[in-house]
Amino acid sequence: MPRVTIKDIANALGVNTALIYYYFDSKEHLFQAMLRHAVGQALESYRRLQERHADPVGLISAWFDTHIQLYEPIRQLVKIMLGYSV
Repeated sequence: MPRVTIKDIANALGVNTALIYYYFDSKEHLFQAMLRHAVGQALESYRRLQERHADPVGLISAWFDTHIQLYEPIRQLVKIMLGYSV
């Protein structure tokens, strides 16, 4: 699997590499921040679903609907996580 560098990430985002290093000490810190952000968004989404659905069946159904809508970002996140674990 090809290694992705901070420079690759900066080029993909259209920013200077120094900007990424200004906010993150390393690629690992960037990765950890990305995971914290993704998990935080998932938990916030679940909290909003809980507010709209009093019954468990409605809540579970809405949770699945959300995951179907977010299939592609979730798939990409899992791919990144698997690549990172190797």
